[in-house]
Amino acid sequence: MSRDYARRSSDAASIASLPWADRWQQGKLLTTKPSGQGQVYLARDCNDLTDEFPFVLKVQKKGKRDSMRRRRMATEYGVLRKCDHPSIVKVHDSNAEDAYTGSDQLYIVMDRIRGETLGDHIAKSVLSLDVALEMTHAVLDAIEHYHGIDGIIHRDIKPDNVILRNGNPRDPVLIDFGIAFDPDDDEHGLETGKGEGMGNKFIIMPELQPGTQRRSLITDLTQCLGLFFFVLTKEWPRVIWDGKHKSHQRGDAPSLLAHVAGNRFHRLREVFDVGFIDLCIVIGASDHK
Repeated sequence: MSRDYARRSSDAASIASLPWADRWQQGKLLTTKPSGQGQVYLARDCNDLTDEFPFVLKVQKKGKRDSMRRRRMATEYGVLRKCDHPSIVKVHDSNAEDAYTGSDQLYIVMDRIRGETLGDHIAKSVLSLDVALEMTHAVLDAIEHYHGIDGIIHRDIKPDNVILRNGNPRDPVLIDFGIAFDPDDDEHGLETGKGEGMGNKFIIMPELQPGTQRRSLITDLTQCLGLFFFVLTKEWPRVIWDGKHKSHQRGDAPSLLAHVAGNRFHRLREVFDVGFIDLCIVIGASDHK
């Protein structure tokens, strides 16, 4: 038996043993960007190989943080299974319900949203104010949908987690609920731990910083406002308040907003004046304890 044949036979056996292999054919790795919870591949139904990989397969990473990753993948699947909205990615299959009792590598199969991320789209050009408003309204509608399901919070809304279906900024789809909060899973201890922060560097939320356990629906609304700011300026809001200025008051932001808003600049500025607030003051006691 040649070494090459033995290697191929071993690879085939390894693939066949994967927990999703009996139903889903795994395609190429979809992105090489770092991911905290798992890697994402193209996928298609083993019983329908005529389509060109219409799904994505998110696979749990293996490593020292296995326990946390398993809990978060279980939460992500639970959240997506509850949602039914055109601006939220649709889930089809998973073994994440076994996260607390089994040991198999976890996976989630979701729709493949053909298009580009919001970040990639804005790298080419900012949006007009009217289109930006339509996009933001669509994301807000999705947020209202899952906030209304037991108070679910996404907590990681950023340009890379919004895909524009067919490249259309009026048709955004929210993805990656990997660090979402679901009150139904609170007993599994998904609070922010000592020395560990959540969220993202796109917009830094005080309630997601290391050691905090406060949770608020305001988090998603503020992150969505950050998207609105980003698509008009190409700038990340980052720190909402730096002790002197809010995100929209710093650097080139005022002139960029004035240019895109025209005679609506003063009304637009009022939106950011109200929206970019210090959550340490506003939240006080958390919405979910």
